[in-house]
Amino acid sequence: MYPGEDGCWVAECPSLPGCVSQGKTKEEAIAHVKEAIAAYVAALEEDHLPVPPERFETSWWRCDQAAANRRGPYTGTTRPAATT
Repeated sequence: MYPGEDGCWVAECPSLPGCVSQGKTKEEAIAHVKEAIAAYVAALEEDHLPVPPERFETSWWRCDQAAANRRGPYTGTTRPAATT
């Protein structure tokens, strides 16, 4: 997730090429990219195409203001990407 040029937040799903969304807030961008991921996977399944494996490290961030005030702008946990 990163700030876009127009002041919105941009969220990407690197394991699904072209799966990108944005929102006015970080929370909105996360909600929108979750919808984009679900639609992407549904389209692949509808076309009987394989869903690409997760190839990247996944991070889950807590973006609320209270956490930002306590620990900086991002807090969360990270897990290594699955290996195949």
